[in-house]
Amino acid sequence: MYSMEYHLKTNAPVLISSGSDDLNMTGTLDYIPGKTLLGALTAQYIKRKKLENAHEDKEFARWFLYGKLIFSNAYPRWEGEQYFPAPISLHVGKETGKIYNLFEDILEETPKGINGFIYINGDELKKKTPEKSFSFHSARKDRIKGKSTDGTIFNYESLQAGQDFCGFIRGEKKDLMAVKKMFGDRLELQIGRSRSVQYGAVSLEFKEIIPYSQLNKSIGKRITVTLLSPAILWNEYGYPEVSEEILKQYLEDALETKDFKISSFYARSDETESYVGVWKLKSPSAKALAAGTSFMMEFPELKNKTKEKLHELAFEGIGERTWEGFGRVEFNILPDEQIRLEEPGNRKVHKQKRPMGTMPVELNQCFSQVVEAVLERQVNDQGLRDAADCSDNTAGKSLNSSMVGKLELMLKNADSPEEFREMIKNIKKIGKDKLKACRNKKKRITLLDALESGGMPFRLSIEGDLGKLTKELSFRPENPDLQKRLYRVYWLSFFNTMRKLNKRRESK
Repeated sequence: MYSMEYHLKTNAPVLISSGSDDLNMTGTLDYIPGKTLLGALTAQYIKRKKLENAHEDKEFARWFLYGKLIFSNAYPRWEGEQYFPAPISLHVGKETGKIYNLFEDILEETPKGINGFIYINGDELKKKTPEKSFSFHSARKDRIKGKSTDGTIFNYESLQAGQDFCGFIRGEKKDLMAVKKMFGDRLELQIGRSRSVQYGAVSLEFKEIIPYSQLNKSIGKRITVTLLSPAILWNEYGYPEVSEEILKQYLEDALETKDFKISSFYARSDETESYVGVWKLKSPSAKALAAGTSFMMEFPELKNKTKEKLHELAFEGIGERTWEGFGRVEFNILPDEQIRLEEPGNRKVHKQKRPMGTMPVELNQCFSQVVEAVLERQVNDQGLRDAADCSDNTAGKSLNSSMVGKLELMLKNADSPEEFREMIKNIKKIGKDKLKACRNKKKRITLLDALESGGMPFRLSIEGDLGKLTKELSFRPENPDLQKRLYRVYWLSFFNTMRKLNKRRESK
């Protein structure tokens, strides 16, 4: 078992696409996934050996298809110090700023999680977040004209240039030596989205090949385990599932023993997806245990065979697609002593002067889209809350999913709120009786009254910075087209939530 560290420096902004609530925003991950490096080296291998049927090349298949090389995610590296995702078991007190390790400490105040990446040296914890930038682009629906024809703007979030990331490639020594022989010690690559324009240029440097010895530290019967990358776990039906039970099954298979228990478990779920250049599409997303997930394993007796299996687990990872960087685990990464957060040094704050003149039309359009997205989220949340309130206060039988589906279909077929309300009026008496049984106690109104009402079922909150921005943009929330769209957003959120609540109620 050998490991070769690699350092990656962004020479230009890098966009590793991730999900975003804003339809006009393409977000980026704040690290470099192992799959991204795997894909970049795959392309380089094919190019250098001029392969037409790459899968027939034995070395190619061994490295990139059969998982004999394990590519880890590359996480931020600052001032020679390697950072990693903060364990979910670490919290910081809101009042005192004290660091709590939930495996060991008793909470003395209201805590909050630590996001981003951390570095621990003894009892000192440092926290960093990679720097990002935003770029505005004009959408080109007509590629032949080469310019925007309708004024639509979309935004790219990207990792800024000049940042360092660090990861590793693991495998047999002969394979790692062959990698260095094939690509050399340094390599210039293009990774991520929009590589043909100003994004994606990076420098890759391979370091020394060394024997792997993760378990050189002493371990006992109680072991804390931290996922340093998302872990994809499949249930018995072959679907991704996030649960402690499925995790324990994977651990039992990896360690070849059931003689242990998971005594503490701090986790959250994550959605994993990536952009596949060959397809020109995103790969299907899958639910996974998020990086930072932490749990404690307790053994009545830690046998030598189990220690060997733990060593293999730390080398290979847990779950599916581990050679792409998923499922990386580390043991006992938190110190026994009380951790303290290093106070950041004084930073100079540069205040930006307001530009002279009027705001450019393109920028006004961009910020107007941002305001609309904020208002849509407001209305979506109101629809969700109102549906939950109606579900809790339904007299007699609840509004079944069949009725909810009919209302949703009517809304989608209606061209306007007025047409939708006319459809509601034509519902048969048995249907109206069901709508009357749904009552929102806070608003003191039945669902039938809300659907037949001539007003909007939501209230917009346009205050503070949002209010200042709408005034600056001369943005009109009462715009009929916007109100019509918000009306649909509210009721679609309402009906969708009612359906989910019905499913949850039926499963009990």
